[in-house]
Amino acid sequence: MADTPDMNELKAELAHKQKELDLLKALDEIRDAAPDIQDMLAAVADLLSGTLAADFCTIFLLDDASRALVPQTIRDPQGIFEQMGASAVENLAGQIAVLNGAAAWSARDRLPSDVPVVLPEHLYLAASPIVMGETEHLGALLLGKTAQPFTPADLELLSTAEDQIDSAIIQARLQEQHHKALHALRQQQQKLELLTLVDEIRDTNDELTSILAAIVDLLASRLKGDLCAIFLLDRETREPELKAISQRSRHFSEIQRFLTQDMVKKAIALEEIATWEFAEDAPAGEDDRDLLYLIAVPILLQKNPLGAIMLVREKSPFVPEELELLQAAEDQLDSTIIHCYIQERQREFAAEVDTIYEIDQIRDQDLPFDEMLNKVIQALIAKINAETAFIMLYDRTGTQLEMRATTHLDFFQTWQHYPKLESIVEDALRQGKLVTRNDLDEGFRSIMCLPLIFYNKVIGVIGVMNRYGPRGFTGADQRLLSAIGSQIDTAIYERREIRRLRQVLGRSIGPRVMDRVLATPDIDILKPERQEMTVLFADLRGSTLLAEQIHPELFVDFIKDYLTQMTDVVLSLEGTVDKFVGDEVMALFGAPIPQEDHALRAIRVGLAMQRAHTKGMQTWVKHGVPHTPMGIGIVTGKMIVGEMGGSQRSNYTVMGREVNLGSRICGVAKAGQVLVSQATYDLVMGKVRVTPLPGQRFKGVERDVTIYHVTDVVGG
Repeated sequence: MADTPDMNELKAELAHKQKELDLLKALDEIRDAAPDIQDMLAAVADLLSGTLAADFCTIFLLDDASRALVPQTIRDPQGIFEQMGASAVENLAGQIAVLNGAAAWSARDRLPSDVPVVLPEHLYLAASPIVMGETEHLGALLLGKTAQPFTPADLELLSTAEDQIDSAIIQARLQEQHHKALHALRQQQQKLELLTLVDEIRDTNDELTSILAAIVDLLASRLKGDLCAIFLLDRETREPELKAISQRSRHFSEIQRFLTQDMVKKAIALEEIATWEFAEDAPAGEDDRDLLYLIAVPILLQKNPLGAIMLVREKSPFVPEELELLQAAEDQLDSTIIHCYIQERQREFAAEVDTIYEIDQIRDQDLPFDEMLNKVIQALIAKINAETAFIMLYDRTGTQLEMRATTHLDFFQTWQHYPKLESIVEDALRQGKLVTRNDLDEGFRSIMCLPLIFYNKVIGVIGVMNRYGPRGFTGADQRLLSAIGSQIDTAIYERREIRRLRQVLGRSIGPRVMDRVLATPDIDILKPERQEMTVLFADLRGSTLLAEQIHPELFVDFIKDYLTQMTDVVLSLEGTVDKFVGDEVMALFGAPIPQEDHALRAIRVGLAMQRAHTKGMQTWVKHGVPHTPMGIGIVTGKMIVGEMGGSQRSNYTVMGREVNLGSRICGVAKAGQVLVSQATYDLVMGKVRVTPLPGQRFKGVERDVTIYHVTDVVGG
């Protein structure tokens, strides 16, 4: 009986299903047998090429960094895929990446026009992205053949394969990670054992020398080294010093001669672990020569060299795992060294703190200036092993150094010593830093000289010297003198006059102005003198009536807030708050620091005060305070400014006829007005918008006066 069309269709479908089953079985066997991902992909490419009668099969994987498809496995016996070129492959990969499933193409329709003509005339492609789940792209499949196009049945087989390949890739990656993890675990166990022993050494020893001696014995034993040594850089000279050595070879002298000073310096200068080989001379009577293998491990703390571990072994080279163990030991050793250094530094720091505290107490005693300096250098000699100490300061002209304090005046009066001292002092001043000399002749052996610098200005030098004894000044001595110097320069600068400045001006000027005042120690800021400046008066209208209308506490809070806001505005443009008279604010511009634009500054402040007061009143009206406007008067002229008052109380203020005029101009200012005098307007003409108010009469002024209502500053 002949097969019917339906039966033939059923047989074809069964044959296709069998082919799918065979493909799935083969893929499963590959996944179970392949030792790593590359072997697995190669076997898959062979299987797909055979199953789909393809001339080539390429498997792409997604690169984690670039997120691009990169060919990983290529089965291409005829070299068809290779002829496409990199740009064509990249183009195809981009097209495959956006597919939702398997697709069949004609190569001529998909490849760029610049693909070489050597490609077969008819080249058919089948492609499929490799996707885990619905969104996790892993790679892609690309097959090509020349005999005939890929059929829908071929694409079904390709989709079936893709359904298995995605999980196979994930599984292979997991196995690869597992093998790496096992190897890393074994190596980690060895590291942990070594580090545990290093920790025990650290915990049972207090001194760096004994710690290093135990560590070189441990490393020589664990790594079967014939010699292990640790060199550290001296913290002051930066020269290598041998700190510990363990020798296990009978040819110690032969091995040791390779560890020259230059070799050690080379090891310390390394940025990472290095291995070297050397030919060892054969002992007498023997003809052969053995190799010495050396590991040099720089001891680094954040790329800063501390020293080096040198491990030497005869005959057998070091393997990578041993290098890792040594590196692990170094990772612990650097912190151990620093810990010991820190303990030593803490002891030094405690001495510095004690000395600084003592200097601070001397400064707070409010002693006469020279007596304070002498007490300071007496404390200095007690802390540093020095025979003599001195302080030299510049005179008021800033050109001549004067000896202001010394513990042995007769020493400096000896003519043969003083020129040498002057030379070293000049060297320290020229370099602007501490200078230490421990190599001097019989006149005196060692000296430290430190410039005293305050606000980037050199005000003098402080130093210590020794005439006898071989010991020079150490790094600890240098650090102690530097710490003391940082207190002494402040003590010198903040003498009584400076403290007086702070007391008189502390609440009147802002911090920036105070910094500039303190930066000019040779100018007597507080001394009264006549100079041109501008004065501002601001006064609330009706404040006396207001005090009777509202609750006292509300009135006090309102006035406090008002004065605070006005003060902030004045200080914001580096004005000086002279005083408060009730609710009246008096502010100076052009003193104590000269300001070329003092008149314009005062006007800017006046306008800003009106804006701030208007805004503040909006809040206070809501709290029950009736609207209380403010008037402002500004005047410019020659006035006497400085500290005025008696011994019990004094203020930094201004006096003069123009001051009285400013108060009276303020008195006629209406709500919200900023009125300025003619002299003030003359300095800001063209920079402000004004309305002239002529014909004004003021007490004490015989003629009519024109004043100006300022409405704005040109340009804001």
